[in-house]
Amino acid sequence: MITSQLRKLISKDILDFLERERITSAEEMKKKEGETWMLKKGVYALDFERRIEIAARPSDFGVASALSYIIYGLGIPLEIRINQTIGSTSFIIKDSQQLPTYQLFARDPSGNYILLKDLSGNEFAQMNYPTAAELRGIRRTSRV
Repeated sequence: MITSQLRKLISKDILDFLERERITSAEEMKKKEGETWMLKKGVYALDFERRIEIAARPSDFGVASALSYIIYGLGIPLEIRINQTIGSTSFIIKDSQQLPTYQLFARDPSGNYILLKDLSGNEFAQMNYPTAAELRGIRRTSRV
């Protein structure tokens, strides 16, 4: 199950990744499509194999750039999709509980809720993610 504590650690891991790779816009993310990064074990007490992939994925209207955080054995607990064609950003997350401002999309075999949040705009500064309420304590900085 994906707990709120694990979700916090995943979010911190992604924010650090974006800073380290200097991905600060949708255009920079698009340039990285097709790339995969293996993440170090033990960081933030995350002792399992995990990676980040950026890929072009089908969208309702065209193609979106998707950043997927993948944990072996748990799947994709967090994915960010940016569709520049229609100017939207979607967050797809797994959690053991439903979260305010997210729509229930499905349930996975482990019982996690698969939740969706759509935002208009495709610039990182407009994403307003992650919020303190949604991530229970991880605060967004102005860097990404």
